[in-house]
Amino acid sequence: MSLHPNKKSDLGKSWMQPRRNKPKKIQPEYHLIVTEGTNTEPEYFRAMAKIISQTYSDRIQFQVCGAGDNTLGLFQKAKDMAVSSAKPDITQ
Repeated sequence: MSLHPNKKSDLGKSWMQPRRNKPKKIQPEYHLIVTEGTNTEPEYFRAMAKIISQTYSDRIQFQVCGAGDNTLGLFQKAKDMAVSSAKPDITQ
């Protein structure tokens, strides 16, 4: 059965079956935010994560880290943290 809506001419046919709407299983999301700053930027993202977590606490998880490094060093730290984090932590 296709995902297209049924044709009006087919609605009364005996071979038409009602569409079965399966509930979507929502997968939890994990976000790692690594910032260049160590104080201000992490606080902004932690505040945003707190607001989002109040509504979607069971589905969205954040980890905010202030690395205090230049662009290339920041990218490498973020990459290492993403690889090493087997189980996500909620906002630190």
